[in-house]
Amino acid sequence: MTVGRRRRIAIAACAAGLALVAAGCDSSGNSRSLPPDIRDRLPSPTNWKVVQSGSSGGRRWRPVRGTDKGQDCFRFTTTPRLPSPAPLSCDMAANLSGDDGGSPMALEIAHAGHGTGYVFGGVAPELATVTMELEDGTRVPLPTVDRTLVTYSDATRTIARMRFETRRSHGNCATGTEAATFNCSWYGP
Repeated sequence: MTVGRRRRIAIAACAAGLALVAAGCDSSGNSRSLPPDIRDRLPSPTNWKVVQSGSSGGRRWRPVRGTDKGQDCFRFTTTPRLPSPAPLSCDMAANLSGDDGGSPMALEIAHAGHGTGYVFGGVAPELATVTMELEDGTRVPLPTVDRTLVTYSDATRTIARMRFETRRSHGNCATGTEAATFNCSWYGP
């Protein structure tokens, strides 16, 4: 086996809390508080489509996906509402192909208060399985629907890594530095 390309998934602070994203743009959705040069670059997604719906953590939820200049954009809504709005996230569509080797996941965390929250966003279509691993070693298989995933966690700070497999390779996004990043590596032919 050879070591595949390394991708970084960064956890960035935003108004709604921590966000797990593959290097791209994200915002809290409140463009008025941003400087004009950044506000002018915010995405204007179109073609919004509900990609999943369900309930967990005492809320009904649904992520919606839109497109903006070839990027996948995600919003996450719940009933009852979250204490802080979930961030709007836009990034290149997750995939493991392309000139740069791709990126396995583009995920966000929508905080629900008291350390709980929802992990949501896009996953590469090549991924056969995705598993969330907590710091105590507990592994939680995560189902994907239409290249997306949603899961509720009662302790978002204890997420240690996301593991994934394709038909030909496997890898993981493990917590890295004190800057709260996830370093993604995959292995295969």
